[in-house]
Amino acid sequence: MSVSFKDNHDVVLYEIDDPPNSPSAAATNKKQHRVLASGILLSLLIILAIAGGVVAATRTKNDDAPSAATSPAAASSTTSQSLAPLPSPRVRSITSRLTSDPSTQPPLTCRRTETTCLDEDGNVSSCASDGDCPCFNNKQKCRSHRFGNYCDVVCCESGVEERCHDDVTNIVSCIKISEGGCPCSKDGEVQCPSAGVCSTLCCEEDHQTCFDYDDGDPTSCALISSGGCPCHDGKEKCGATIDWAGYCVPLGTCCAAGEASCRDIHGNRSCKKVSEGGCPQKMSYEYWEAMISGTLLTKGSPREVKYFHDIRKRIEELSLKNEDDEDQLVMLRGEEAELFHTVRLRENRKFGKEMKKFVS
Repeated sequence: MSVSFKDNHDVVLYEIDDPPNSPSAAATNKKQHRVLASGILLSLLIILAIAGGVVAATRTKNDDAPSAATSPAAASSTTSQSLAPLPSPRVRSITSRLTSDPSTQPPLTCRRTETTCLDEDGNVSSCASDGDCPCFNNKQKCRSHRFGNYCDVVCCESGVEERCHDDVTNIVSCIKISEGGCPCSKDGEVQCPSAGVCSTLCCEEDHQTCFDYDDGDPTSCALISSGGCPCHDGKEKCGATIDWAGYCVPLGTCCAAGEASCRDIHGNRSCKKVSEGGCPQKMSYEYWEAMISGTLLTKGSPREVKYFHDIRKRIEELSLKNEDDEDQLVMLRGEEAELFHTVRLRENRKFGKEMKKFVS
């Protein structure tokens, strides 16, 4: 028994405990021993738990960084089981654009080893491994040796099939060239074997077809080695050789040898020296490259598609001849970019007119 002596304010002054050999003291000591044993046991459990956590952390770290003795396959298996795979750089780029506020994000810039993926407005939407930009609007990924990877509602085999678009039904289909290719839709047109398109006038392979500036109808054939078709007023011939017709551009805008032809999103032209880095990123051929094939093959007229086909064929021929003519390749890319921007800007104007009709 314990007795406490208090003052008048109930403050404990001192206590007198039970004698050591008294029954109550023995009971108290026994209780204290049980409490002490419980505390020791609890401490041991805590120490064991901490030690187990350290061992688990060390084991996970070792699994994530397999030793040289571990086979690559085993290391890969262990990592895939213990950790979720990290997203690829392409997925991270797309995810960051979709989950972040665009107004707070800096402009997305792709690495030189990546393909710049653009939306229909010409803005960077993501960065992808070469040729792996996503397709939208129910389009599928088409893969071609000549045209690279592009998106379309159908995929026609280059050199074997023609992509045919019915203006009335808006149906797109592939028809074998051996079966006649796409049927001609205008009166008086015939299929020209050399051009692979329908026309009222068919020219030989070494001739260029000249068209009326106003209505776009073919008017004559001009020998390429003699300069091909003349340019209209205010334009000059650019990129022509003895066996290549070249194209017409506004006076003073044809880039010289060693210069790259640059076009901005509005179609404005400029020339930059290749030795000094070439075009700024958003004006370079590489910036628009992922859109070129899809735009020209799906939005270009049959004549423009044939023109694009000829440019790519010309580039292949230079490669097969092992002609390391960088100036000629740069010129052909500039010609291809000129054709692309012509079609792109035309489609943008057409879309703008349709939207104006829709909202008015």
